[in-house]
Amino acid sequence: MRRTALFFIVFSAIASLAMLSSRAAAQTDRSTRVTDLKQHAPVAGGGNSYAFRGKADYVLKELDLRPGDTVVDIGAGEGWWSERMAQAVGETGTIHAAEVEQKLVDKLKQKFAKLPQVKPYLCKTDNLELPEGSCDLAFLSYTYHHLPKDARVEYLKRLRNVVKPTGRFVVVEKYPQIARQGKDHGSQLSLVVQQCEEAGWILVRCELLTGMETYMALFVQKELFEPGGAQTTGTMSAGVAVADITPPLGYRMAGYFSERGSTATHDPLLAKAVVFRQGDRQAALVFCDLIGVPWELTAEVRRQAQQKTGIPAANILLAATHAHTGPLFAGTLRKHLHEQAVAKAGTDPREKEDYAVTLAGKLVRAIAEAQAATKPVKLQAGVGRQEGLSFNRRFFMKDGTVRFNPGKLNPETVRPAGPIDPDVGLLLLRNAADSRPLASLTVFALHLDTVGGTEYSADYPSYLQQTLRAKLGEPFVSLFGNGTCGDINHIDVSHNRPQKGHEEAKRIGDRLGATVAAELEKVKDMKRPSLAVGSEIVNAPLQEATAEDIAWADEAMKKVGTPALPFLDQVKAYKIKSLQSLASQNRKTLPMPVQVFRLGDDTAVVGLPGEVFADLGLAIKRASPFATTLVIELCNDSPGYVPTRKAFAEGSYETINSRVQPGGGEMLVDAAVRLLKELKGTD
Repeated sequence: MRRTALFFIVFSAIASLAMLSSRAAAQTDRSTRVTDLKQHAPVAGGGNSYAFRGKADYVLKELDLRPGDTVVDIGAGEGWWSERMAQAVGETGTIHAAEVEQKLVDKLKQKFAKLPQVKPYLCKTDNLELPEGSCDLAFLSYTYHHLPKDARVEYLKRLRNVVKPTGRFVVVEKYPQIARQGKDHGSQLSLVVQQCEEAGWILVRCELLTGMETYMALFVQKELFEPGGAQTTGTMSAGVAVADITPPLGYRMAGYFSERGSTATHDPLLAKAVVFRQGDRQAALVFCDLIGVPWELTAEVRRQAQQKTGIPAANILLAATHAHTGPLFAGTLRKHLHEQAVAKAGTDPREKEDYAVTLAGKLVRAIAEAQAATKPVKLQAGVGRQEGLSFNRRFFMKDGTVRFNPGKLNPETVRPAGPIDPDVGLLLLRNAADSRPLASLTVFALHLDTVGGTEYSADYPSYLQQTLRAKLGEPFVSLFGNGTCGDINHIDVSHNRPQKGHEEAKRIGDRLGATVAAELEKVKDMKRPSLAVGSEIVNAPLQEATAEDIAWADEAMKKVGTPALPFLDQVKAYKIKSLQSLASQNRKTLPMPVQVFRLGDDTAVVGLPGEVFADLGLAIKRASPFATTLVIELCNDSPGYVPTRKAFAEGSYETINSRVQPGGGEMLVDAAVRLLKELKGTD
């Protein structure tokens, strides 16, 4: 916090003229005594509306502006103060000269044509329309009395959004009690203080500009006066940013075992980042509309993001939503299809750009932008329940086997082979200044494979965001993390209604959105927000592929994506080639990163790699010491399915498409629970 905000803690009686007189004396000798009874006598021209500008050098000195600062000069007029503050902030700074009349804005633009750091613009009388947390200082000179009287407190609340958490708000205004003329062009100090405090501003300094019938009052955000201030464990800040990560049209699509080129964009693929900051601790979570995020990508993004932002790589989580209508940019299948294309045409027409490199840059920028947008927030968390959308896709059959996706109305099915997780984990971020909802994180266990086709789409989370924005406003950001749904999808086998396409995605997104919107009204304030991150690498034993397996897979891969090879054999061949690639790196185990983010005494987020079975996520939540535990899959790596020991014994698709040996999933559970208990017991 700047030194001008540190001179004095709030004066309960600062509105009295005696105290102002004492402060005015300090302009010359910093004494707290009134040494001359005539020191406040009017000076020549002191009653003029702008006579106080004779104190400009003093005022600018007390504003303590520095190169690179951003200031909003509210009611800039002819730009007298903007011009002088521009000199203080230099070429790297910005002065937003705000006016409500276009003719004044035009004059300002003409005046400052050769001073680019001054940016005149037309604002509304009730809204500055500047980015949140963008200004170091908001400055009102003889403007406060022009603010709309019936909505002044609301205006001041919105002003808090514009000013940085450690920024300042300065009012220079005529003091009507001592003014000889123009009393109606001033504001009573007591009223200003009352209105500002009601809006969440705290007065830390006020003084009378000697002989000028004008006072200068300096305010800061109230959160600075919470125990320890804005940089202690008592105040949580957060910021959100969104990046468009949609590849170019024609790029190869992920989701299935065949070649698909994208033909259109139904809705953009996005990466949504949230950064939490508390004291010297920072953490970032990024949710991407992708089928998966391979270790090679996430390791590089976390490294670059740490360099750019200072957030430790171990405190950064990157998750995929598992959308099956996004790009195929990594992995064994991509390598196979890419090599086929190059062998046929000498180049791969599907990969006209290095999407992985482009993607990495966008994710790093999203983290940096979210960090730059951090401001004090109020966190709320809770757990709702959603029935009727998710179904375990593995079934016991009458012949004693277990089969995944046995088909609708199949008379051979007996019962599901595993549970679902109907929990809807919720985290809501509200602006601490005015309680306005900024963003939410929804965690729900349901495969994102409802759309199909060749159009890019984020699947049902896109409709979830649309539903929430319709209720909470267009700027609201809906982040989605997939729960442990390795064995869960949206197919209800009890009827024969078609369940594929955007109509189905909308049905799911709308219904889930309605549940989330209702539950967000019930979430509770987080007890003692407290940020901490724990992580551990679980070295899960890898399955092994024999030379015979590899030879078979080499031949089988030639038929992948065609009817000539049964589906489960295509899956098996793909898995064997993946194991061969891992073995070539002399790996006997698969390093699987587990992360736990503590957000408060009662709330934690767990990140697991791979497509994790529901039973494993449920086991973590049952053992967690946190009342609200959000468990998210496909974090930081995409090593295929992670079934339970029980499922490995039963077999079928997910176990064939797994790289780890039985027990690897239970190792993830043990690590997550261990980290949760450690974080519960530490500060």
